[in-house]
Amino acid sequence: MKIRLSLLFFLLCSSLSAQRALFPDSVGNISPVPIRAIVETDPYQRQFSLSCTSKLDNKPLVLTPDNAIGYQLSSRGMYVSHTFEYAGETKHLFLHRVGTYQDSLFFFVYYDDEAARHPIYYVQKNGEKQLYPLADDPATGYVSPLHTLLLSYPIAQDPEARAYFDHLPPTPEAFQDAHRLALSGYASHVPRFKWGVHLALPLTKVLAEGYTMDFAVSVAPGVFADIPLLFGLSYHPELTFEKYAANGSLSSETALYSDVAYNVTSLSLPQMLRYTSITRPSRLLPYYELGAQASFNLRRSMDYRYFHRDLLSYLDYRRNINFLKEEVGEESVPAISFAVLAGFGVEWQYSRYHSLYFSGRFIWELGSVGRIGGMLQVAYNL
Repeated sequence: MKIRLSLLFFLLCSSLSAQRALFPDSVGNISPVPIRAIVETDPYQRQFSLSCTSKLDNKPLVLTPDNAIGYQLSSRGMYVSHTFEYAGETKHLFLHRVGTYQDSLFFFVYYDDEAARHPIYYVQKNGEKQLYPLADDPATGYVSPLHTLLLSYPIAQDPEARAYFDHLPPTPEAFQDAHRLALSGYASHVPRFKWGVHLALPLTKVLAEGYTMDFAVSVAPGVFADIPLLFGLSYHPELTFEKYAANGSLSSETALYSDVAYNVTSLSLPQMLRYTSITRPSRLLPYYELGAQASFNLRRSMDYRYFHRDLLSYLDYRRNINFLKEEVGEESVPAISFAVLAGFGVEWQYSRYHSLYFSGRFIWELGSVGRIGGMLQVAYNL
């Protein structure tokens, strides 16, 4: 039996590209049989049987949990015959293996309804035949062994971490993320709502056709919130106030001298998605962010002045004197502008509920008069 289980687990962990059925022989060894001409069925029906043809003798095969210990479909993974308990009933079906963790835990899914295909997850420990439901059952007092494992770590002594472990969705992904969090040892990594203040130093350049503008630095204070969505992923909205001024010149060969002044006072609403590596065993957590920004330009202007030669022949046509003529005008600046943002930063969790953030961002404001550049930002979680 141990040899059979060891070989089965080897096959489960192996990357099998071919389609094959796994049959036990009279002494418990496993015989892989390549198969083809598989009759397409949905995941619910594949739990009961699979119709196919053997590549060895071209004979039709109907695989059932009673005559095969499993089968491998190259595009749909491994199905293994298992006996398990569900809703007080004993079932014997092919269950789809949906993942492994640390080479010792194997996750399977059971679909209890053909129409809804509601997934019920089970876990199998390496070397054990029994399947354990991943979800707790308060009605019977059953507690998942993986839930018990999470509560055995010192981090679970923290009330916030304990509540997080107690309310995990019963999925393999949720457990794996929570286990990595438990291994980090930092309860401050538990996802929670955060808010605070920030200060940015944008270094940007105005983009407008016909103008050559200089890079200019501005100061942009504001506030932020950080709302957890999925594990490590959060929605990060901000409200920023900025006064920006830049100089430049006209891109014209006829202008002997030109001067352009761009001034804007804006209220911006960056909307970011942020992913933070909260499973790191450290107080320094890198994060990546991507999003968009809408800016309401409360005060705006782009004034220009330039000089060009004007031949005033009617004053002195004999000397052909060239005079400089001054032209003054302004460019239309939109009241609302939009930009795309991308950045990278580090969160320093120097205490249980307070953090400092240091980040760099790329900004590209779209439109006929836009801006491009980067910014450095420091933020504090209150």
